[in-house]
Amino acid sequence: MRKLVGPVIRRPRPVPGRAPAALAAGNFPRHGFTLIELLVVIAIIAIL
Repeated sequence: MRKLVGPVIRRPRPVPGRAPAALAAGNFPRHGFTLIELLVVIAIIAIL
């Protein structure tokens, strides 16, 4: 169990911080968190 939890925990941590850069590079992580960030950014742009 620890072997599975280790890599899983290590991957999501850098993903949120690098999400904008990853999307800019064209790399889409498996996590849907990046999609939520896109919606938030679009909403902010729409408000502005």
